[in-house]
Amino acid sequence: MITSNYSPNKALDTFENLSHEIYQELDNLSYLNDELFDYYCNELFYPDNEDEMIPEKCTPELLLELRQIVDDNQ
Repeated sequence: MITSNYSPNKALDTFENLSHEIYQELDNLSYLNDELFDYYCNELFYPDNEDEMIPEKCTPELLLELRQIVDDNQ
């Protein structure tokens, strides 16, 4: 019998954690640079539902990019 370490709940937790961190960085960015904040919101959220992030765009690399931008703009 083949078993897997993959758990749908673990994947969901990972996305929830990642999206939470991205939300925090976007919030920080909103105070520092309106243009960049608007750009990333347009990229990350569904056009018809601005409260829901596009999961495929929420990556660890994006989080690092946002953190760097926030650091550079402080």
